[in-house]
Amino acid sequence: MTPTLRRAVPTAASSLRRGAAIALVAFSLAAPGAAQTGDYALAVRDVSVAEALDRLVTLTGIDLVFSSDVTRGRRAFCQISDAAPEAILRCIVESAGLDFYRLSSGTYVVIRRPVAPAVAGHLSGVVVDEASGTPVAFAVVESADGAARAVSNADGFFSLPALPPGDLEVVIRRLGYRPARAEVRIAPEAGVRRRFAIVPTVVEMEPIIVNGVERRLGRGALGTDVLDDADGERASGTPNGVALSAGRSVGVARAPFFADLHIQGGRSGEHLVRIDGAPVFEPVSLGRVLGAFSPLAVRRLTVRKAGFSASDGSLIGGAVDVEHAPARGGSPGVTVMADPYAVNGRVRVPFEIGDDAGALLVAGRTSLWDVFRERSLRDALQAWNIPDPVLLRSVVGDGEAPTDRLEFEPRSEGSELSFSDIHVAADVPIGSFRGVEASFYRGSNDVGSELFASGLVPGELTNPLLLSRDAYRWSNTAGQVGFRALVGDRASVNFRLRASLHGVDHAYDMIYGDEGGYVPDGVADLDTVERALRDTLDARPGAWDGSESSEWAAEGRFDYSIASGNLLSGGVELLRVRSRVQLEGPYYRPIRSVSDQWRWVAWLEDRWIVGRDWTIEPGVRVTGLDAGGGVFAEPRLAVRLDRADGANGPWSARLAGGVYRQFTNRFELTTLGPSALVPGVQFWLPVDRSLDVPRAFHLAGELVWSPGPAWEIRAEGYHKWLDHLLDLDYPSLLSGVGDAPEGLQAQSEFIGSGNGRAWGGGARVTRATEALRWQLGYDFAASERTFPGRFEGERQPAPWLEPHRVYAGFDTSLGHGWSVRADGRGVWGRRWGLRRSYYDALALGAAADGPDVGRPGEDRLPALVDVDLAVGWSGRIGPTAIEVRGELRNALDRDNVLDLLLRRTLDDESSAYSSHPRTLPGRAALVTLRLSR
Repeated sequence: MTPTLRRAVPTAASSLRRGAAIALVAFSLAAPGAAQTGDYALAVRDVSVAEALDRLVTLTGIDLVFSSDVTRGRRAFCQISDAAPEAILRCIVESAGLDFYRLSSGTYVVIRRPVAPAVAGHLSGVVVDEASGTPVAFAVVESADGAARAVSNADGFFSLPALPPGDLEVVIRRLGYRPARAEVRIAPEAGVRRRFAIVPTVVEMEPIIVNGVERRLGRGALGTDVLDDADGERASGTPNGVALSAGRSVGVARAPFFADLHIQGGRSGEHLVRIDGAPVFEPVSLGRVLGAFSPLAVRRLTVRKAGFSASDGSLIGGAVDVEHAPARGGSPGVTVMADPYAVNGRVRVPFEIGDDAGALLVAGRTSLWDVFRERSLRDALQAWNIPDPVLLRSVVGDGEAPTDRLEFEPRSEGSELSFSDIHVAADVPIGSFRGVEASFYRGSNDVGSELFASGLVPGELTNPLLLSRDAYRWSNTAGQVGFRALVGDRASVNFRLRASLHGVDHAYDMIYGDEGGYVPDGVADLDTVERALRDTLDARPGAWDGSESSEWAAEGRFDYSIASGNLLSGGVELLRVRSRVQLEGPYYRPIRSVSDQWRWVAWLEDRWIVGRDWTIEPGVRVTGLDAGGGVFAEPRLAVRLDRADGANGPWSARLAGGVYRQFTNRFELTTLGPSALVPGVQFWLPVDRSLDVPRAFHLAGELVWSPGPAWEIRAEGYHKWLDHLLDLDYPSLLSGVGDAPEGLQAQSEFIGSGNGRAWGGGARVTRATEALRWQLGYDFAASERTFPGRFEGERQPAPWLEPHRVYAGFDTSLGHGWSVRADGRGVWGRRWGLRRSYYDALALGAAADGPDVGRPGEDRLPALVDVDLAVGWSGRIGPTAIEVRGELRNALDRDNVLDLLLRRTLDDESSAYSSHPRTLPGRAALVTLRLSR
């Protein structure tokens, strides 16, 4: 029926409605002309609104308009006396649930009553791991109908504003946890806080997306790789070896032996390792033998790759965030783990404050090198300590025969390797939605060697002697204390103080030939000569290199839920970074550089879920340097699509990019000592005003697809334009050695600029069930850059590059506590085949009449192939949990080549050289025992 607009017209008489309802009309006489102002009386009961309005007009003569659609089906109940016409009109329409307004002409218009919106409520709270009580980041919290959605922040906090009052079913989902549901009563104009505990799953890789509600399950972390302690145990073969497992991630390479991580073609110093947010400037690793941190102390490791957000820092490569593991709740626990390299221990003490659970963690590790020296590692260290004849010639020149023809035979050799670290972490609740967390880390690593060797040229009588010492010590200290809290119904805050200290010391000295005044008459005299040469080295100071770096910072951040699916985050930081570098070695001009810099940082980003599937994440980071050093902006943007109903299974994709700066940079000075065990001395410097701040542009894409309940397929691609880089200027360091005793001080005197680019991609296919997990992967990486003063300014492939890498691994449960694991990797296309020092120094003519080193991109290394096997058993004896694992590393016993050294051939004394490989450790059988109770 079409609604009609009608004007109420006065009638001569009124009829009474008969039936079940009775209409009573009573009116008082009014003087003429008092229709709009006089007092009237009206009584209607259960009559149509249209009829009641007609009678009102008849009674009072007011001008009234209404629509039949408005009044249809509505009944009026009104009894009023001594009232003006407008009051009677209000009585009629209010009884029928209607309203009215008056035009400027005086005409009244009857309308539907505006529906008052329901006063919204709010839900906020925290998502925690039920087993450990620790906050869970990137958990999706949403209403069951998908109308309201939030993602928990780094502290596990979330906020769902503007919810309709009433009962609300909430779904909580996160990759690696069982989906959870909860009923919450939302009160009007009030906030509700809840603590949701979710249960870790047995299967490490559950589907990304299962149904429409789970379309963002756990993939708030797209653009990163998150590895927990279970991942580390699978990938590294060592229980809880999280830090050693990062090299399995797409685009992340771990250098052979001295296991620096390289993220997507970047130098190891172009990313930063942070433990609980505090930088660890030099986390020393040694192949799969030594991780940077005690494995029992680490709960999770997150690798942030190209396209990371504004909140994650200013770095041109990426970041590696390590988290301690103070699990809350449960019973006290003690864990001890031993392998041939180290003994690890952990004590966990849960406690309660009121109804809330907290925890204290103390963990530590110490090496066993002084007790037991594993054969394959011992043999590798001894082989690497043999003097390099080409480097020796560049230092001492020639004797009776060309020095670079010598073959050295060790007479006595000693390699030292020690490491230790201590971790303390506490999580103290202050109610359910506030807390204080604090942690402390102290680690030290020592590597040293002493070699007494005699050199010979086959068929000749020359027999020069060499005694060398080479020692390195790295130390790292980091600590932080933070406060986190929910504020109101929409916001959370986090305040933190942190500090990091780092130091490295390198001592090197060598006596060669008759420098000590001793020429042996024969082998019988070697012991006497060795003692005399030792006394000579002990009596002189030798060469020393060292550096110290520190960073102190105060920071605060907030997260504010503007609306459902719209989270605004921001933060400020104030930092002081200091560095002192003193390099006094005999092979370069001395460096004596001191830096002291203040920086302020402000950042802002918004996570905005648009519609059903899209998420937009714009952000910007602004950094200011003290003393007029400038202000630098880094805009960034990420766009993400989550498709729950794909034809072949749900999938998620992310495209991100932006501008990335780096204000504190790592440099590595190549060691030219002929028997140096470690390839270089590393130090960190904040950029001073003599140099421009490095800058890069990122563009990265990622796709994650779940074609089945136990499957995950992940692909990534990236391109990084390295617009401005910093590197050591070796021509400046090598020219005029012995001049300028005051040393190089301004950074521009020993650091130069360059540029480059890096691009690549990779894929992983994973299937995981409760009984079996397997993974296949392939990575392609390309990276090229210029090096100040070298290679005629031409771009060269990066020294650390692994152009083609394949990975395969599986682990399976056999029942009754038994498990089997196997994994392998292959790397093809490595360049920079010779020792790094050849390209850094010899290519510049440091050794006259030496080898023609050429371009590093022309020197290839053979394929590197590793296959590792392991079998383990876990069970209980009384209250004690026992894990035993047997491993066979490098099961194929391949002689994988680390790099090549050169030696002049015997049949040509002028220019012919042959290459000789330095190989990685061979096959090693290991047993690891872990006890917990």
